[in-house]
Amino acid sequence: MPKPRITYLVACASVLITLQQGGALAQVASQSCVFLPNKIYLYGTTAVEPVIAALGARLSQLDPPYSLLYLGYDGCNALAAVAQGLNIAGAAEFYSIDAAGLPKIDTCSISAGQVTKADVALSDVYYATCPSNVRDAVDSAIGLRDPSVNVANNARMLVDFQGPTQAMVVVVPRANFSTTYLSLDQTRDILACGSLGLIYPFVDPTQIITYAFLAGDQGVKEMTYACLGLGLDQVCVQGCTGTAQWNQEAASRVINSIKQTAAIGYISNEVYDQHRDVLKAVALQGPGQDKAYYPDSDSTSRDRRMVRDGHYMVQGPLHMVALAGADNVPVQPMAQRFVNWMLQKPGLPGEAPLPFNIVDVFAESGVVPACAMRVVRYADGGPFSPYRDSQPCGCYFESQATGVAVPCGCKPCKGQDDCTGAQVCSYGFCE
Repeated sequence: MPKPRITYLVACASVLITLQQGGALAQVASQSCVFLPNKIYLYGTTAVEPVIAALGARLSQLDPPYSLLYLGYDGCNALAAVAQGLNIAGAAEFYSIDAAGLPKIDTCSISAGQVTKADVALSDVYYATCPSNVRDAVDSAIGLRDPSVNVANNARMLVDFQGPTQAMVVVVPRANFSTTYLSLDQTRDILACGSLGLIYPFVDPTQIITYAFLAGDQGVKEMTYACLGLGLDQVCVQGCTGTAQWNQEAASRVINSIKQTAAIGYISNEVYDQHRDVLKAVALQGPGQDKAYYPDSDSTSRDRRMVRDGHYMVQGPLHMVALAGADNVPVQPMAQRFVNWMLQKPGLPGEAPLPFNIVDVFAESGVVPACAMRVVRYADGGPFSPYRDSQPCGCYFESQATGVAVPCGCKPCKGQDDCTGAQVCSYGFCE
């Protein structure tokens, strides 16, 4: 029986930590956010930006419409900001659908003079993976609450609701024809030593793209290092001078490198999917493995089979952190709506489900819903355990992600009688 995909973090209290406020997905916004309808404020990692854009565009078309406002920030510090109830301000993305039916990204400004708090913090990593200064500040201020303790009905907890699984990938320009995979030692040498690791052709420190100290997308670095058995004290400094703040910036630096065969970086799989025409993923060997794997079954697919069955090691759930009561329900209605939608539930009790399938959104944007996963892990880089969702959707997810109506090994069904043994008819396939 799988464990619930939530984690209790901390009881709500003042968090003694200094945070830089402001969104960095876009630096300039000419219009105010105040006039947008039904605003849901999201704060944190930009690794999952393609998912938020795809969902936000669809939500903008509902009656009534909802507006996802997304401010990019380091996920660990974002969850601390939610715990403390800090105001957020700066340029935020919001979404609509353009004339071609594709997500359109605009920006608006959240004024520092208005009281605006994040509904949900988005993080790439578990709380235990966050830098020690963040954890020390949170722990010293409020401590960790034992989830077995029966708290009062009005008590508030900081709860980690675990959403779709995302992967981080090492990428090189398509002009690099020689690099198709890296051993674990090679990857570790590049990430820890950069050009000083002498892993040819990655010997130019300016072309090894990593994330700056306290970068906005710290979580991409934190997950990648944790899943490959590296500590944050091993982050490359001297041999990696090509630094970026955000996923898209890291991708752009690799794409536009002046030395196409020497450039290398790492980004979220979601962002990589947007640049497959000019970038290629490198297969990685993980700890304890004797082979290297792509996130997908091969270099050209988008089926995420190696993520779903645990062969691809650099992966973990999206962490949606919100204040919640003793019933594990987010306190803010907009936070509850967003979390429930991402977990394939109606927004609020009594509300109709979304008029579209959230699995389609995930398949389109490159993350894997829980119902398509066959494994689960409870720590970044931790062991995988077998997982079977009560309503599995692996075949359906793969059909939507790849465009193949009936993926290899899948059997369509119209009812339970079409399936045999322990299989169930779910999402139109025997699973």
